[in-house]
Amino acid sequence: MKMSLYYWPMIPGRGEFVRLVLEAAGVEYVDVGRIEGVPAVLDAVRGSLGGRPHRALPILVDGEEVLSQTPVICTYLAEAYGLAPGREHRWGALTLLLTAMDLVTEAHDVHHPVSSRLRYEDQQPEARRAAELFVRERLPSFLAHLEGVCRDNPQSDWMIGGRLSHVDLVVEQLLRGLEHAFPAAMASAPIPGLRALAAAAASLPRIAAYRASERCIPFNRDGLFRAYPELDVPPA
Repeated sequence: MKMSLYYWPMIPGRGEFVRLVLEAAGVEYVDVGRIEGVPAVLDAVRGSLGGRPHRALPILVDGEEVLSQTPVICTYLAEAYGLAPGREHRWGALTLLLTAMDLVTEAHDVHHPVSSRLRYEDQQPEARRAAELFVRERLPSFLAHLEGVCRDNPQSDWMIGGRLSHVDLVVEQLLRGLEHAFPAAMASAPIPGLRALAAAAASLPRIAAYRASERCIPFNRDGLFRAYPELDVPPA
């Protein structure tokens, strides 16, 4: 039986990190929202899948396993399909995933600093202020940390361990999203190791084929990473 991924059908969002791990592993899966639409994913959040309740998407169903939270799902898939960096790196890998998701949240909150229930247009002054602080303080801090982790890995040029892992796929998509939303800020970021890692991950045959297909949803103004020129504040 194929795995089923429940996520919004109109955005890459947090579900894209899961999709990339599935694609890199060569796992056949059903992207339920793309086939059955929003009602199906809403039903999943409301408990139609049984078991424990799930607060939000993405949700992955693999037989009797029903999982939510992006880091949990990515870790589960990596360990099941040979993309984990090794048991000795398990907690380090999870730490990096959670750090990446922290940056994802902060990038999202630039364009929705007051509430995700409000439209961007209803919080633009606050968003401009949030963008200034994010680009000049928070983004450089996160990138410096991740670059240092990549640079100081004694085993390889990947984030952790001696070979490609799910962490690298998550970091690649994170950088791709940041470059879409904040091109001016990212252009001058001193992250040669991360850029090389992202290029290597993006060139993987399965990832490249997925990105070239209609199944890959482009960035848009409904998702996590949004390109608003007025928020792409030049770095200090």
